[in-house]
Amino acid sequence: MLDPFCGAGTILVERGLTLPPPALLLGNDTNADARAAAHANASAARVKVALHDWDARALPLAAASVDAVITNPPFGRRHGDPAAPCTVLWRR
Repeated sequence: MLDPFCGAGTILVERGLTLPPPALLLGNDTNADARAAAHANASAARVKVALHDWDARALPLAAASVDAVITNPPFGRRHGDPAAPCTVLWRR
């Protein structure tokens, strides 16, 4: 599963705590503070995630290399807005 705008990693952590566990959780965010928060949140929850600083407009992933893309799209400087919708962008 890929979250291309993972922010503090809450969606990744939530998915990592569900069953069956995912084979791989990929998170991407260009903001270093957001990635640090995602790392801290995943570590606290004992969820293994691979975090990256990729350009989300051109992710360096092979075609069909992820089963699902799920994200809370970025809208300005919001972080952790509980009222924001969780959007599934694509599922194979």
